[in-house]
Amino acid sequence: MGNFSRRQRSTSEVRAGRRRADEIATRIGQGAEAFGGERLLVDPDCGLRNLPLESATGKLRNMAAARDRVVSGA
Repeated sequence: MGNFSRRQRSTSEVRAGRRRADEIATRIGQGAEAFGGERLLVDPDCGLRNLPLESATGKLRNMAAARDRVVSGA
């Protein structure tokens, strides 16, 4: 499996909301092109349990929004 994250984000960057849904959608799209959408699993990287609930929830919401954007073709 490929990792399409360009660099690790610091906890403060995740808390600041810098990992936006559009950035994630771009990476999901790259993965779908490389491996085929039917073989792609969108999965958060490790570390969610170490984040405050609000940050972890925001990260998961962005991932879901990005997935929905890619699936819908938007």
